[in-house]
Amino acid sequence: MAHAAGVSRSTVSRVLNNLPGANPAVRSRVKDVIVELGYVPDQTARALASRQHPAIDVVAVTHGSALGWIGSHPYYSRVLAGVLTVLDGRDVQLRVHTVGPDDAAGAIDTIAERAPRIADPSRDLDRRRRERYRR
Repeated sequence: MAHAAGVSRSTVSRVLNNLPGANPAVRSRVKDVIVELGYVPDQTARALASRQHPAIDVVAVTHGSALGWIGSHPYYSRVLAGVLTVLDGRDVQLRVHTVGPDDAAGAIDTIAERAPRIADPSRDLDRRRRERYRR
């Protein structure tokens, strides 16, 4: 697109994201090229590039292989069904992480480091159980 419009990729990005920094004539030329080329933004690619895509991470603590197990487990199948119901029609990723008991705290910490905010149901657990997952 940038080549076809005779501008830089950053200029195309500014136009696509409706950011300042491109004069009206250049903005118009880029928009014309977008229409001419039939460009449709790929929301997944944009989210990966910007690292700003809304997502819900579910950490399932498993005992053994999770293949086929997670969907039939009475607790996790209900949690996932509820999450999927809420997310239906929304542009939000659902990421399911299956980890063993020894890896649960590390997985939660890794997710929390990259998340802008986190809903931590473990805060409602008693102190002893919280400590077990934090070790």
